Amino acid sequence: MQKKNLEMFLDVPISSGEMYKMWLDANKQRFITGKEVWIAEFEGTRYFLADGYVSGEIVKLISGKKILKSWRTERFTEDDEDTEVEIDFEEYQRGCKIILKHYNIPCEMTNEIKEFWEDSYFKPLATYFVN
Repeated sequence: MQKKNLEMFLDVPISSGEMYKMWLDANKQRFITGKEVWIAEFEGTRYFLADGYVSGEIVKLISGKKILKSWRTERFTEDDEDTEVEIDFEEYQRGCKIILKHYNIPCEMTNEIKEFWEDSYFKPLATYFVN
């Protein structure tokens, strides 16, 4: 099965450390996405996003800078491998640049996963910081 990678960017007007903490805070994610979230700031813990539609494990955390995690949706079969998500938080003069890289996406799910990130995170975050 062929796989694709996805890369997305968003600039936000807070520090990389603040954005990193926000990304790992279930209450803040719930407020921004409007969906149920369970996540903790510990490597090796399971997490659930978007009312359980997405799940995975926190693989590596570099405080204030990077989150690496496995990622799968309810649509994945038992035989499907987890995809990998890397989120970098880079400081810049007006805040933080979020760089999201999503690896090993099944080709037939690429558009759906891109829409998930746009609709569940990037658009709500942009709206949150505009208001």
